[in-house]
Parts: sequence; C-alpha cells; structure tokens
Amino acid sequence: MVSGTSLPRWQAEVVDALLAVEGARLVVVVRDAAPAAPRPSAGELWSQGRLAWTLFNRAAARRSVALRTVDCSDRFAGVPQVDVVVRAEGHWQEFPDDALGDVAAQRPDMLLRLGFGMVRGAVLDVAPLGIWSFHHDDERVVRGGPPCFWELAHGDPVSGVLLQRLTDRLDGGAPLARAAFATVPQSYRRNRDQSYLGAAGLPAQVARRVLADGPQVVEVAPSTSTAPLYRPPGWVALAKALVRMGAANVGRQADGIFRGDRWNVGVLDRPIASLLDDPDVSSVRWLPRLPEKERYVADPAGVMVGDDLLMLVEDYDHAGNHGVVSAIRWSAPAGSGAAPVSAPTEVVRFEHHASYPAVVEVAGEGEADGLWCLPENAGSGEVRAYRFDPTSLQLGRPDRPGDTLVLVAGLGVLDPTLVRWDGRWWLFGTDRDRGSNTSLRAWYAERFEGPWHPHACDPLVVDVNGARGAGTPFVHEGVLYRPVQRCSPRYGSAVGIFRVDRLDPDGYAQTEVAVISPDPDGPFPDGLHTISAVGGVTLVDGNVRRLSLPVVKRELRARFRR
Repeated sequence: MVSGTSLPRWQAEVVDALLAVEGARLVVVVRDAAPAAPRPSAGELWSQGRLAWTLFNRAAARRSVALRTVDCSDRFAGVPQVDVVVRAEGHWQEFPDDALGDVAAQRPDMLLRLGFGMVRGAVLDVAPLGIWSFHHDDERVVRGGPPCFWELAHGDPVSGVLLQRLTDRLDGGAPLARAAFATVPQSYRRNRDQSYLGAAGLPAQVARRVLADGPQVVEVAPSTSTAPLYRPPGWVALAKALVRMGAANVGRQADGIFRGDRWNVGVLDRPIASLLDDPDVSSVRWLPRLPEKERYVADPAGVMVGDDLLMLVEDYDHAGNHGVVSAIRWSAPAGSGAAPVSAPTEVVRFEHHASYPAVVEVAGEGEADGLWCLPENAGSGEVRAYRFDPTSLQLGRPDRPGDTLVLVAGLGVLDPTLVRWDGRWWLFGTDRDRGSNTSLRAWYAERFEGPWHPHACDPLVVDVNGARGAGTPFVHEGVLYRPVQRCSPRYGSAVGIFRVDRLDPDGYAQTEVAVISPDPDGPFPDGLHTISAVGGVTLVDGNVRRLSLPVVKRELRARFRR
C-alpha cells in the first residue's frame, strides 16, 4: 500500500528485505490515487498552532537519509496495480467495495501499509494475514505522533518501533515485532533516521516466521495500551524540546572530548548462575590498575591452568586507539585478593582492532577437539576461530592447516559468542553494518568445523538492550541463558541475562530475567559489559570515565577534520 512508485529510502529497504525472503513475492501494488491535498499556507498553520513544528520538521527532513526518495518502479514492474480513492470518515479512511474486490482478486496473504492514512473497515480483512503497519514509537509509551519525537522531549533513553497488524483502534494493533534503539537525545533527524532504517527488516523477519511456523504467528492479541495520545507539539513544547536537545548535545560533546574509558577486570567468587538470583557485584576482587594511565583491559574470558586462572582480555591503549588480545595469569586466586597477578602479555595483534577474546572448548569431534579462541576482529570482515594453547599463550596461525577456522566470511560481526546447545553449535553476534548494538544475528552448525548456516529469522532481535553479547552463555537447571549488553543510555551500561525460550534453525525467543549493574559505590561505577564463567567463579569488567589527554587530542583532531 503506497502513494506512488517513488518511496522514501527506509520504505524501499523494507520492500527489498521482503523481496529477499525465500518464498515471498509481490502480488499487488495498492496505490493511493486520491488527489494530493494542497499544502496549507503559513497563515493556516499559524492559526492551527502548527507553524513552528512544520518548519522544524521540514528542516529535519531535508537532511534526512531515511526520507531520501528512491525510484522503486523496477520493483513494481509487471505487478498488478490497484488505484484506490478512499472514503474519508473523520480521521479514518475506508476502501470502496470495488477496490476491495480488485485487491482480493490478487489473493495477497498480507498487505503492508507504506502509504494511505489511518485505514479501517473491511480492508483490514481483505488479506488472510491482515494489514501490517509501522508505528515508529513504542505504543506502550507513546501513541499518536509525530514519530520518534516525544522520546527526545521527555528524555526517554530508548526509542521503540512497533510492527503491528492493524485493527480499528488507533495504535491498538496486534504486535507482530518490536525494535528498540538508544535515543539520540541531541538530534531529532538522527533519532528518526535510526528508527526508520534500523527497523526496516521487521516485516521480513515476521514473514520468515510465518513461513516457518504458519499463520498463527500473526494471531496475537491486540495491544491494550492506554499510553497518552500525542499530537505535533506547539511552540512551547517544541521550544522546551529544543532546549533539552541543545543541552544534551553540549553534554555529549564535552563528555566525548574530555573523558575516556578506564575499564578493568576482576573476579566474582561465585558461579555465573548465582547472578540470576543475586545480581550484586560489590564483592568483585579487581585486578591492580595498569601503571599506564591511558591503557586498560576489558572483555575477560578465561580457563583454569592447574590452580592458576588465565584470563584473555582486550588490551587497549588510548594513545594508539587500538586493541590487542593479551593474557593475564592470576596465580592461585581463590580466597586471597593479594594473589600474584602477572602483567598483561600480548598474545596476538591483528591489523584491525581486536577485543572480546571468547574461549570455547570442543570435545568429541576429532581433529577439532581442544581450546579455541574467538576474538572480535570485525574490521577483517570475518569471524575466525584460533586454536589456543594456554601453556604457551599461543593462538593458531592462519598459515598452518587446522590452526584456524573461518566460521563466517564477508561480514563484520561484533562480540561473536559460541555455545553448544541441543546438539548444535550456535554463533551469536551483532552486525556492524546494520547496528552494532541492536541487530542480533545467528548461525548454526552440526559440527564445529561447519558448514555454518544462517538462522532463518534474521535478524533475531533488534533491541539496544537485548542484542549484543556480553560473555559466556550458560546452562542452569536445563535452561540456556545468554548475557547481553545493555547499551542504553550508554554503551556498556550494564548486562542483562536473558533466558532463551526458543532456539532452533527456524525460531528464536528470549526473556530478560536479571540485570547486572555496576556497583555505584565501587571503583568502577560507570559501566559493566562482560560476565564470563570460569569453573566456579565469574569474570567481570567495570568502567570509570575520567579525563584523558589522548582522547582530547584524538577527538579534537577528528572534529576539526569534519
């Protein structure tokens, strides 16, 4: 359902994602043929109290990436077209009977509303799976509109998107899929762009679920939200929002220029599953801080070597703006915070930044048996596993057969995380190109050596607080749990633990059951984004943000270049 063959870029991406679904095809284009309403004059807008918003919105739209026009006539070529002039019933639109018959004759399974206004009546049932439509807000928080604005006005840290099956109730459709993004508090244009473009894959995601599980996927109860119903802001509300956005911009610029992260790693002397019931991390025993003030370690993963704890970490230097994988040995750490700790020893340096050196053990698969390390090296465009020898601190070399395995090629995957579950290997990671902190992808294989297959429901999750990996998945009482970074209001703010309710090649579902936040009274109160299981203890990291001269120099240079 469109207004013409030229669509905003975000809508073109929605169509392209749907056309890429195996088993889906475009069978009818329903075009709004009503004459375009004349643009109201400045005087009319003034009398209606909408002049300020209209001018502000037009200025934001001129620079919008999501709203740039794309000619989609090639996508629609050869597809039957039904032109419709709707009947206006107050704020609603209804289809005439002849148009309903013409649409039904093409036997669509569902209609996707990318044009028209608020439709109701018999058209809602002309396709068996109904009409799917975006609401670019979380209807449980904001009903009405304008899209993606009131989160900025209210200072909400998350901006939501709902894909719904329409009903006769405004913003009361049946929820089919959701997305959530960290609000960009200083820019309406950027906040709207990320929501429009970031959620463009939701209809394709639901289509894949329908193809895998059947029409019951869309047979869900309508939303009963009673959230406030908003309208475009007047002068006063817009002015207040602009002041809030300006203050947020100044604050973010100052924080980004003058302060840098100081991560460190430590040990919590209890199993990772205990965090489900007791998320307190105030008893973490932190490693001594590195003597170099502009260097830190984070993303711990580890193995036991005799009585010693061997940790692999991201070893980052602000001055060089580059991370490497290093090893730290904590000799006989149990019971004594004063146990000897070695300085970080560089294990491997890649051409691109490296971090998140996850460790996994393979057993019972022949030549692949042993320890493997899976560092994040997204700049290389692949996910590669390396054999790991904890006694010599050596990672396998790509030029030696059997020392490395490429699991995924041609993709920048962030924080790749492996787990063996229900007879398969599973690889989780977020997609740097789609959204580093929001778009979760997965692959599976019967054996560690592959072949690796993409999950059918891609993306599995679009959620700033429910996608990016945060350490080792674990099984407790027969249930799989996945630690996930909460990246709002800031990257690395905390870790959520999600119970995996479904994981198979055709489906995925998860529920957050615990949140692990940094200790506000501890030495690292500003962030926590990794929890990793090693035997009966849990490795964690923590962050404190402080003045950093290398960060100041780097950020000022970057801003002057821009």
